[in-house]
Amino acid sequence: KDGLKPLFLDTQFRSHPKLAEWPAEVIYEGLLASGISDDARLPPKGFAWPCKKVPVAFIETGPSARESAQNESKFNEEEADALLNILEAVLETGELAVQDVGVITPYMAQVRLLRTRWRARCSQRAAKEPPKKKQKAKKK
Repeated sequence: KDGLKPLFLDTQFRSHPKLAEWPAEVIYEGLLASGISDDARLPPKGFAWPCKKVPVAFIETGPSARESAQNESKFNEEEADALLNILEAVLETGELAVQDVGVITPYMAQVRLLRTRWRARCSQRAAKEPPKKKQKAKKK
């Protein structure tokens, strides 16, 4: 009775409406609306989306993709490599920058693996690129 009265925010603006559809119906009992259109959340270039109208894809990583354990967490090397290949392809289009992308995994071991492999790829790429020319300072 005391304290602040809860306020339900009934419109979401972040997710593609298709991503918000299931939680809106199941969790929020149809009370959560999308305040953004499909056209405002187009799928990024650089990936062959199976269905362009639904921004979710399940990727087959093959029979060798095995989950491994690390302490109380889990990781999968093949999944990590597949994800990083897709991430590189998306970023190479120039449509998105690395700060525009988020990767979600429930396992800390997978987070560590992804970070380690991403940093290694970035280092390899930097080593291959020719050094940038320094601009001469303008005289006043």
